Amino acid sequence: MDQKRQVNRKRFVLWLCVVLWMGLIFSLSAQPAVQSIKTSRGWTEEMVTAFDRGFAQLTEAQQDDILLRVDNLVRKGAHAFSYFVLATLVMAALQTHSIRLSRRLLLTLLLCLLYAISDEVHQSFVPGRGPMVTDVLIDTTGASAGAALFLLADFLHKKLLRQKKLAHGKMMDGGT
Repeated sequence: MDQKRQVNRKRFVLWLCVVLWMGLIFSLSAQPAVQSIKTSRGWTEEMVTAFDRGFAQLTEAQQDDILLRVDNLVRKGAHAFSYFVLATLVMAALQTHSIRLSRRLLLTLLLCLLYAISDEVHQSFVPGRGPMVTDVLIDTTGASAGAALFLLADFLHKKLLRQKKLAHGKMMDGGT
């Protein structure tokens, strides 16, 4: 397979991953509040009972208080994580195009911000849910962290490749 075809295939797969991840975000946002709370509460309860052995000995009111506070963190963490992943996928997809790094970063953050806004607008049509500016800020923070980590990983990967190339060149020269 020639190099152009390989790049096109990689580009297609990466953009498909972006679209599928956006679809996952959309489908989770389409859950009515009752279902969304039930799902996240179940995850939260599993995590709390796994990490806090004394949880079962607490009163029901104490358990509910803990679950409520932890569930809020889990839900907001899920927001940040989903946009962290989205940004890394977008950065990877844009890397297959001939776009300057600064423009790639700007496009990634802009796309994630616009999708976060559209996601909150979408939630305004879902029973029991509504748009929250704080969620857009959390999503954008997650996207920024994802893009930054992608840039760092890409920089380190390229640096490692340069070092290997340099070391290989020294070996070919007889170590001088």
